[in-house]
Amino acid sequence: WNLGDEFQNEVRYFESVVITGTFSSNTRLRFRCDASSNTDYVYIDDVEILGCAGGGLVEPGSGPMIVGQVADELERTAPPAHTGQSGLEPLTAMKLFPNPVTNELTVSFILPESMPVQLLVTDLNGRVLNQQPLNGDAGRQETRVDASRMAPGVYFVHLLSQGAKLTKKFVVVR
Repeated sequence: WNLGDEFQNEVRYFESVVITGTFSSNTRLRFRCDASSNTDYVYIDDVEILGCAGGGLVEPGSGPMIVGQVADELERTAPPAHTGQSGLEPLTAMKLFPNPVTNELTVSFILPESMPVQLLVTDLNGRVLNQQPLNGDAGRQETRVDASRMAPGVYFVHLLSQGAKLTKKFVVVR
């Protein structure tokens, strides 16, 4: 808990926290801020929760895959990374639109060179609902995800390629 005199306005904080303990399938995290007294304009944004490293995960082959397991499997079986353009990120500038979506979500991203990409759609529990292998050419790529049969709620699109991962949130509404 931070008091009003323990931070400054107009300053960005980038924190990384590891929470140890036993977590169940219904563990909840709460982010709380009381910035109402002096117009602090505090925003909590781009929170990345990277799952549990323990008993809560499903073992490979025994049930639905969790996004981390898919990424591990892709990394294990992927061909060696291209070395023709050193220093370039394999995936950049992912955009999702429309967001919120009712029927069809468009996923746009840029590849610096031709390479295979895996597109995953997951729910908030990390269960993979849709998995599409893509053979992308260099440049801007665009693909579509059918959201018409998804229940209203929050989901994630993950793009995985050559050890890189981009994740964006989208919302399905009716």
